[in-house]
Amino acid sequence: MFLTSKGDVVVILKEIDGGWTLVKNPSGAEGYIPTSYLGALEDSKPAEPPPVQIDRISCSMA
Repeated sequence: MFLTSKGDVVVILKEIDGGWTLVKNPSGAEGYIPTSYLGALEDSKPAEPPPVQIDRISCSMA
């Protein structure tokens, strides 16, 4: 059985024409909910800096 509540964070698996979205709830169950019930999460952590290439390594033993 697929159960979810207001405020649950779900994973969007597939958007379906007709206003339905297939999602996975916190317990791992999958089901369809109306797309209008979904809202975007604001990113709670800062974006990670872009990767960089290390050209050389230097270290000193003190």
